[in-house]
Amino acid sequence: MGRGQGKFTPAQIDRIARTVGRTPEVIVNVYVSAHTMRGVATHLAYIGRDGDLGMETDMGDRIQ
Repeated sequence: MGRGQGKFTPAQIDRIARTVGRTPEVIVNVYVSAHTMRGVATHLAYIGRDGDLGMETDMGDRIQ
């Protein structure tokens, strides 16, 4: 969004704040071992440290 094109949404402001604050982020690809929903759930549990870390989708939706 450039200058003079309106206001930022709260989600955009949050993303800008994380970028400026150098908040660590990671992109994770789920590979071959996740053939089943159980495999995907295991990957997500590991990545999120069993709920200790916040996670969100590429669209900014937070997941638990």
